[in-house]
Amino acid sequence: MAKENLNKFYLLSFKATKEVNLAIFQHKIMHNILATNCILNKMKTVASPSCSFCSSESQNIRHLFQY
Repeated sequence: MAKENLNKFYLLSFKATKEVNLAIFQHKIMHNILATNCILNKMKTVASPSCSFCSSESQNIRHLFQY
């Protein structure tokens, strides 16, 4: 049963919309792989993990969409 729920979760973003780019975006958010400054900083791609918009906090998915 747990595997069935995992499969439903994985396919949810692709069933929610027919727009491919939106489905990929939703998939990245759900699996925490959206390239935010926090993740890019860990990969040494950007110098600072701080938010590009407010510069007050580390930019992660929650901060990006909450503020």
